[in-house]
Amino acid sequence: MTKPVICDKQKDSLNKKGIKRMNNFALLQAGGSSVSMIMLLGMVAVLYFLIIGPQRKQRKREEAMRSSLKKGDKITTIGGIRGEVSHIKENGDVVVKVDDNTKITFKKQAIGAVEGDAPATAAKAKKEKKETETSSIEAREKELEDKAKSAE
Repeated sequence: MTKPVICDKQKDSLNKKGIKRMNNFALLQAGGSSVSMIMLLGMVAVLYFLIIGPQRKQRKREEAMRSSLKKGDKITTIGGIRGEVSHIKENGDVVVKVDDNTKITFKKQAIGAVEGDAPATAAKAKKEKKETETSSIEAREKELEDKAKSAE
């Protein structure tokens, strides 16, 4: 078989077309990589705001709760054992009175919840809300009385 004969003009034309095609391909690849980079950064941001941020807040709340433990607090461990804090040792261990004769020593990290905190906080918030509503109702009644007096 013989090779087809290609003249110099045809070679130049093919080379130019090939170079143009390669340049177009490189431009498409570069554009695609910037879009994928933006998508990747967007996914990382969503991941942070939906998972990492709330976990960090939860961890800070738990640390604050554990550092504010005191004698007499009713607690629940992460294993579900309920009891009352008998005393806190210097090394950070918590001695929990489970029954009249039974005391168990736990690490502070094993304390899952302080039972007295959540209801007290909820009751305090409810009381403040009620006071705010009462004061706003009284202010509205006074305003209506003032309008009635000025209308007379």
